[in-house]
Amino acid sequence: MPLYFFHIYDRNRVIADHAGQRFPNPLTARREAIKVMDELVGDGLWSDNSHSGRHVEIVDDQAQLVATVALWELADEKAR
Repeated sequence: MPLYFFHIYDRNRVIADHAGQRFPNPLTARREAIKVMDELVGDGLWSDNSHSGRHVEIVDDQAQLVATVALWELADEKAR
C-alpha cells in the first residue's frame, strides 16, 4: 500500500508528518485526513468556526501533493 503523509497547517504553523501512514488509495487517505481534522476540532485544538489558514496537505512518498483538505470541508462532509 502507498505511504501518505498528513502535513497539518494551523495558520502560521506547520506540523510536518515524518512517519506517514499506509492507505490503499488517495481517497482513503483523504477520508482519514478529514477524521484527523474532526479530532482536532473535537479535542478543542481547532475551532470549527475559524477556518482561515487551517488545512491538511496529503503528500505521497514521492513528496507529491495528492490533496488538500480545508477545515471548512469538514462541515460539508458532516452535512452529507
